Amino acid sequence: MFQNLCLIVVLFLIPIAGLAQSFTANNFDRINGITLSMHSFDYTNYSYKNTLKEIKATGSPWVCLNFKLYQDSINATTIEIPRDGDDFWMRLDSTIIEAKNLGFNIAILPIVLLKKSKPKEWRGKLRPTNLDAWFNSYEEMLGSIINNVSIDKVDLFFIGSEFSSLQNKEKYWLTIINSIRLQYNGLLTYSTNWDALTTVSFANYLDLLGINGYYSLTNQKNPSLKKLVNGWKKIKLRIENYLKHYQTPYFFSEIGYTSQDGINTDPWNYYISEEVDLQEQKQCFEAFTKVWKNEPALKGVFFYEWFNNGGICDLGYSPKDKPALKVIKTWF
Repeated sequence: MFQNLCLIVVLFLIPIAGLAQSFTANNFDRINGITLSMHSFDYTNYSYKNTLKEIKATGSPWVCLNFKLYQDSINATTIEIPRDGDDFWMRLDSTIIEAKNLGFNIAILPIVLLKKSKPKEWRGKLRPTNLDAWFNSYEEMLGSIINNVSIDKVDLFFIGSEFSSLQNKEKYWLTIINSIRLQYNGLLTYSTNWDALTTVSFANYLDLLGINGYYSLTNQKNPSLKKLVNGWKKIKLRIENYLKHYQTPYFFSEIGYTSQDGINTDPWNYYISEEVDLQEQKQCFEAFTKVWKNEPALKGVFFYEWFNNGGICDLGYSPKDKPALKVIKTWF
């Protein structure tokens, strides 16, 4: 597929640029919602209907359906793709339909996990032994999603998430973007990790760029709200500086904090503590909203995540039945 890639890129470069869409053309001024992580996806007949109803009750206009696929290791060249008509696709499709019936705007976000990994190995450090083979497999995976779900009900399609080591492979991503646009009429985005914001070589060919915003806010375990706000203010300036060379609008594809003591220091680390700290979780969200609420350049945020039982004893990201939920509701 990629043998004559240089010629393909030249031929399709202008059409790709011309196909980027605007929010207003799709009746979306903002994309604000909650991520539903489909962690029970491997369980036969598991339904997310009640979970979707819980999210709807928060006032969230969007839901982002986050689901997992796998490859063997960071060097693998193929992704394990369920066959057409598999229960995997049927469960995803039924969840999309349920979400649409509840009145949600819908985003779908496939993530790739490793079946075998050494310490510090994850999808952000993929090193496929054959790039052509890996991107062929990845494009096939995206095509399988389109072919097996009610794609016409999907408003926003993430073509990838946190492939930090592969974000500079522009020619491959442009081929994928062009292929997806021939099959899907909604908005296209990609979710980059917070520490790889400047390497998304294909950003200007997307409708918007997603940022997973797990920035460290302070180096203190129990900082004041003022310090958390100051932390976000500094981060905001860095983000605006990084994005100067992109023309694509941006949003936060993930903003999340566990209810663990010290989570503000490393929000991505969901094992940072075994001590529940509901106040710190709430204040991290408060700091985010204070700094970003009235920023016209920001096109929205998906708050991460809604899945587990929540409640005052829960250590996870979910804001369910926690003080943080009130803050999130004010954003909507």
